[in-house]
Amino acid sequence: MLTCMIIQVIYLRRSLQEQEEDEVTPLMPNTSRHVSITVFSISLLFFICNTAYILSQLVFWLIASTERQQDYTDKDIADMGVLLGFTEFTLPLIYAVLYPVILICRKEELRRRYVGYWRRLTAWCRLVRNEEETESLCN
Repeated sequence: MLTCMIIQVIYLRRSLQEQEEDEVTPLMPNTSRHVSITVFSISLLFFICNTAYILSQLVFWLIASTERQQDYTDKDIADMGVLLGFTEFTLPLIYAVLYPVILICRKEELRRRYVGYWRRLTAWCRLVRNEEETESLCN
């Protein structure tokens, strides 16, 4: 993943330099930088989630392989297996949730749209809560 990120940044820099020779608009360097930061953020998120998963696998394997040398009970090993299963499903879900969040935060149009959705949702929740409070006071 880091290799892909580096290749992407190099490609963006080269394409920017080629377009500078053709007198590109002044917005192009900002766009290239913006895309590079987005690619870096997504790559870093992927790297962190996968590294955490691999480390949890490695720790579980080390603990399970030294089980005879230590005084781990079967219940301890089972608890560690549950933790491993939890990380196996949780880390990809964290990545799946944060990936679109990064894209939304990095793109102005999407950010405006979802901020509008969030404001409407919170306004509706406040309205419902106020109606419930009014009904509870009347009763």
